[in-house]
Amino acid sequence: MKLSLATEIRSIAKEIVAPLLDPELWKSMGLSYAKNPYAIVRMEGVTGVGKTALANYMARQLKQPPMHLDFARIASDQLGQTEKAINVFFDAANETKTKTVIMEECDALVWSREMVTEDTIYHNGFVSELLRRIDEFKNRDIPSLLILTTNHPDKIDSAIEGRITDVIKIPIPHGEHAGKVWLTKLPTCISEKIKSEDLHHLIAMNFTPRQMETMTLQVCRRAAVDKRMPTLEDFHQLYLTQLK
Repeated sequence: MKLSLATEIRSIAKEIVAPLLDPELWKSMGLSYAKNPYAIVRMEGVTGVGKTALANYMARQLKQPPMHLDFARIASDQLGQTEKAINVFFDAANETKTKTVIMEECDALVWSREMVTEDTIYHNGFVSELLRRIDEFKNRDIPSLLILTTNHPDKIDSAIEGRITDVIKIPIPHGEHAGKVWLTKLPTCISEKIKSEDLHHLIAMNFTPRQMETMTLQVCRRAAVDKRMPTLEDFHQLYLTQLK
């Protein structure tokens, strides 16, 4: 999938990945507390803005598939089960020497311990276990990239926040960048002929990349029903319908 990144975000991603691509150079710098290059990154932004896509893009720079952990799927109210799932995951990452771990929807699990009630006291146990595994992960003898994606950064435990080395805030695309993203989402029968003024109308919709994809799929399906190619007018009509 083609990914269009804002210049500032591309620059931040490049800076984070650079030491991981040249571990020997990093080691020669002589940091006693970080002998091997690592980064613990928090990516934040509204749903559909492209956090996972950016995380995968960064992983691809290391020329190795990442491992994904979806917190929403492993959270359990049974004592010890969440810790077990966390340990199984990190054990697998270590065994396969996976460089990049992407922990998605971390706010679904790692909310602040200050928010814990008597009904959710088990939370303290798996946060402590997760902290231990994060510390082990960053101290491995290989380059290590841990990415946590979230829609609600204010809910993340302060102890985990203290381990984060970098924060990437991904906004909804706007202006020229939004136009570039739209061009990666539109069908080629439109993108290859589109005029700048027509692109501005799409930009004004203020959509996330996922919303752009969803609208494009809907437009193409409707056109397929009529056995024809989609047009820009289809986008305008669908948008007006959604506003009602």
